[in-house]
Amino acid sequence: MEILVSVLGVGELGAATLIAEIGDFKGFSSGNKLASWLGIVPNVYQSASRLV
Repeated sequence: MEILVSVLGVGELGAATLIAEIGDFKGFSSGNKLASWLGIVPNVYQSASRLV
């Protein structure tokens, strides 16, 4: 809770809500996966190159 509250813009209510929603954060293999699950990363739409 202390770490989340130290983030700019996250108060006690927001930190408590994040902890309640995430539950056991150890289920995420990386911070990027957690951020993606939370929906706080921008979407990237990219198609692979094809050789003709």
